[in-house]
Amino acid sequence: MIVTIAIIVLFGILLMMAETFLPGAIAGTLGLICIIAGVVLALVSDELAHWSMRSRILLSAGIIVFSFTVVLIWMRWFAVKLFHRAFT
Repeated sequence: MIVTIAIIVLFGILLMMAETFLPGAIAGTLGLICIIAGVVLALVSDELAHWSMRSRILLSAGIIVFSFTVVLIWMRWFAVKLFHRAFT
C-alpha cells in the first residue's frame, strides 16, 4: 500500500509541474486531488493498520511537506530559469 500511496503522490506532483505549461488549471487541480488522495489513504488504509496513528499522521505531514517543497523548488528555480520564462 505504501508503494501505491507513493505512486499517487508522485503522479500528483508531476501533474502540478505540468500545470506550469498547460493552461486551464485542470492538471493542477488533478494533481492536488492526487496528493490529497495520498494523504487520505495514508490515514485510513487498512494495510497500514499495524502503524500507530502518530506514524500515519507523520507520513501524511511528510507527504504534504515533500509535495510543497518539490513544487516550490520547481516553480522557483527550474520552471522559470530552465525555460527562460518562454512558456511561463
